Amino acid sequence: MQSPTPQSREPFFNFTEPMPAYAAGALILAFVLLYYVQPILSAVAPLVILKPLGFQGASLLEQVISLAGHGLAHGGWGHVLMNSGMIAILGVATVKGARLRSISQGRRRNPSMVFLTILIFGIIFGGLAQWLWWFAIGAPLGGNAPGAVGASGGASALLATAAWSIGGMGKMKQFALGWALINVVLVLAGPLIGMSIAWAAHIGGFVGGMILAPSLIKANSARLGV
Repeated sequence: MQSPTPQSREPFFNFTEPMPAYAAGALILAFVLLYYVQPILSAVAPLVILKPLGFQGASLLEQVISLAGHGLAHGGWGHVLMNSGMIAILGVATVKGARLRSISQGRRRNPSMVFLTILIFGIIFGGLAQWLWWFAIGAPLGGNAPGAVGASGGASALLATAAWSIGGMGKMKQFALGWALINVVLVLAGPLIGMSIAWAAHIGGFVGGMILAPSLIKANSARLGV
């Protein structure tokens, strides 16, 4: 009887699955255009900056579009590189897990499209969580309304699906605890370093990934290593 085939260890930077790298590159390009070409940002601001639901400076349609569109804008180079790095790294395990899940189900599901679905769903689900938080705290809806940008919700969703592909529910719970603690630290440190964290979008995105992982990703299908 043959021994089981061991899991392959996926290196952090693995471009045999190109879609995560393409997505990361697209986010960096979008950031450059929006951050450095002000006429572009001025024209599309209501579509790429998430504001509390009911914000007086945008129509309902613009706000709905911004649920996904805010993933294209970032607050600075550190922000976009962090999110792009997470997407490029975690996406490899997610794509591999999606491919193996599709094979096990006898389906011809495109794993790259599964990756993009999880990324976009995480951004949207994170935006919905941010809306809920702003509603809960009674955030202003006028000119002083808070805003959020970034693909952190999508990166958080990929953190959940990558955890599922690495070690199933147990590993995903470990990542959830670690991600929650990291966000607590970021929130507490934010005022000291002049940084505002949309932690609700981070947590919402992770929850979105947890919802999708069991049906789209094969558990215990990959291991990440340096």
